[in-house]
Amino acid sequence: MVRSMMCHTNLPHSFWSFALETAARIVNLAPTKKVEKTPYEIWHGNKPNVSYLKVWGCNAYVTRESQDKLDPRGDKVVFVGYPKTIGYYFYNPNENHVFIKTRATFLEKELLARGIGENNVDLDEIRESQITDTLASTIRQHSDVELESERTQEMDITPSIRRSTRDRHEPDRYIGLHENVDSLIVDQAEPTSYKDAIMDSESRK
Repeated sequence: MVRSMMCHTNLPHSFWSFALETAARIVNLAPTKKVEKTPYEIWHGNKPNVSYLKVWGCNAYVTRESQDKLDPRGDKVVFVGYPKTIGYYFYNPNENHVFIKTRATFLEKELLARGIGENNVDLDEIRESQITDTLASTIRQHSDVELESERTQEMDITPSIRRSTRDRHEPDRYIGLHENVDSLIVDQAEPTSYKDAIMDSESRK
């Protein structure tokens, strides 16, 4: 409901709060299928008066409080809501301020004949822009998570031990050693008896 109200006007988007308050007022004054009485009638005990309701966002003429002879007698303003006191909220686009007036000439038929305002395009552009920004933000966050995951995996991997691919050869001092093993064992064998020990050449040393 608020979106439809904004689409039929050329008001800035900052007037969403005024549109929301007006929509809530209208809902409280409207009957429903489930409840025979309106919310206003249930709360206050009497039927509401709807004669003061005006088309939200329509232009209106209000008289100036102080005016010179050559100045215009009134200003063209926009009706934007209902205050808690008597009167109406009006927005003056030339002076960029909102004020309360009790009397005004409302140009409701002018708004109805004009149809949808420029805000319909603006709201669609804003919605598309918000979706694009949200999608781009989601993609960036997903990419950051993947990049961080890759870095973590790289840090957790234990570096492999580098092994030489050169052919290994035994030193020259070991060449032919296996051929003389038996003789070495025989020559360097220890005596196995007392007699052998006495007869051994090493026993004299």
